[in-house]
Amino acid sequence: MRILVKEMRKVQDAQRENMLGST
Repeated sequence: MRILVKEMRKVQDAQRENMLGST
């Protein structure tokens, strides 16, 4: 479960960076 949360956070961070870079 901890790994899943870490993985989800990593994906969320990547998505946020992608959105920021896209702007």
